[in-house]
Parts: sequence; structure tokens; C-alpha cells
Amino acid sequence: MLITHTLLVFVVALRARWPFAVGGWAAAVVTSTAAVVATHPEDTDAASQNLVIFVSISGGALVLAIVLGQWREIRDQLLRERQASAEEVSRRLLAEDRARIARELHDVVAHSMSLINIQASTARYRNPSLNEGAIEEFEEIATSSRQALSEMRSLLGVLRPDDAAGELAPQPGLGDIPELVAQAQRAGLRVTLTTGGPGDAAEVSEVVALTAYRVVQEALTNAVRHAAASTVTVVCLLEDDVLRLDIRNTPAVSARPTSGTRLGLVGMRERAIGVGGTLEAGETPDGGFAVRAVLPIRGAGTRADQ
Repeated sequence: MLITHTLLVFVVALRARWPFAVGGWAAAVVTSTAAVVATHPEDTDAASQNLVIFVSISGGALVLAIVLGQWREIRDQLLRERQASAEEVSRRLLAEDRARIARELHDVVAHSMSLINIQASTARYRNPSLNEGAIEEFEEIATSSRQALSEMRSLLGVLRPDDAAGELAPQPGLGDIPELVAQAQRAGLRVTLTTGGPGDAAEVSEVVALTAYRVVQEALTNAVRHAAASTVTVVCLLEDDVLRLDIRNTPAVSARPTSGTRLGLVGMRERAIGVGGTLEAGETPDGGFAVRAVLPIRGAGTRADQ
């Protein structure tokens, strides 16, 4: 009984908080003392010796277990503090990296896009001999560059929250996909858009709507770049709890080597995963290319099992 109780006290003191262990040990000591007095009312010397040994050994085990438990708790707390400190350093480095990217975007991309916008906008005045078709092409370039600058301001606002430029224009969403398709058509790409489904577009969160817009935008950009003469179909089906996107193009008329880094596909997949969805991209059996995405309409954590 002495060995069993000592081991029990030791385990309880290690696993539970020390007041429970002390309470259990004290209850056992009081009960044992009462038993000694009750069973040996006249001669308690031998039983008292056993009781003293029992109290000493179990008490020592209790103290040792409490010390070990406190040491383990202090060690775990130090580990948590170190982890929190490492996460704070990581967040600070991330913020610095985002600020650096924002500066590079502003200094490099904004400068180049501004030059493109100015050159396209003033082409008709600098070259009076341009025909109407060329003027319309330059106007399209100017419009696209202005839109790119506006979106870059929004991106800078995300990378640098202290910059109010991100609040100058709303983020694009599902309602802007038809205009995106129209721009691709004006650029010479044969695109058809199909929308529908029983879902309500008003229930789609802004983040998911922006993700869907970017997926379609990147897919159309890749089609223009790698399969300009192909036919592209864009299907946007809004169901009860998910938004399904299917963008595919027919095989390119003339295959030509490309220097793509596939970072656009990686970015689309990361956007889809970021809102709790999935994205698949790859060649179709007929030699074309397809991008399929399933996005929960209310963001991460709401997508039904597929």
C-alpha cells in the first residue's frame, strides 16, 4: 500500500495541478492516522513507525513531483515565449519585405505603366497620320494601363496599410468579369462567357469575388499570351454554397516556345486555397488548356465537401 500510494501521489502531482496532489496526499495521511488510532487504541508504536515512514516517503515523492511539474511548466512557458518572440520577428521581417516590395512596385512598375499610359494617350496627337483603327488600339492600351495603375494603387494599399491610395477605388468582383471578357474580345481573343446557377451573387464575399475575378483575369491573360488564336470559354456557375469557374481554350493554331514561369498558375492556386477553395490547371485531352476552380461563396471554412 505504501509503494502503491507513493507512486499514485507522484503521478497525480506530475499530471495535475499541485493543490489536487497535496489534497490527495493530506487526505491519505489523515485517513491513515485515523485508522492507526482506531485499530491500535492502546499500543500504537509499531503502527506509528509505519505511519511516519509512509508520510515521509510519500511526502518526499510529492515534493519531488511538484518540483518536476513546476520545472516542466516553466520550461513550456519559456518555449512558448520563444515561439511568440520568433513569430513576432517573422511578422516584422514580413512587414519590412512587404514595404520593400511596395517601394519597388511604385518605383518600377508605376513608372513604366505611367509612361505606357502617357504614350498611348498622346499617340493620336503626336502622330496625326494614324487611322481610326490605330487610334482605337491606342485608346484600348491607355484604358488598360489606367486600370492597371488603379489596381496597383489598391495593391500598394494592401502592402502598405498606412497608404490611403488603396481606398481610391473599389476592388473588382463578379460584376466586373463581363467587362474583363469584353476587353479580351476587343484585344482580338474569341471569348464566350456563360453565367448562371441557383446561387445569389449578393451572398458572395468580397474576397471570394476578387479571387474569382483574378482567376479569370490570369486565365485570359495566359490565353492571350500562349494561345492568341484559340477560342476561350469562360463558365461561371454560382451554386448554393460554392462558385465554380471553368476557363478553357482550344489548342493554339501554331505552337511556339514560351518563356513562362508558371508563377501565374501558382498565384491563382494560392488565391483559391487562401479562401478555402481548390484550383486545378492543366492540358485538356484535345491539346488545349483548362483552369477549374471551386470557391466557397463566403470564404474559408464554408466550402462543402466535394
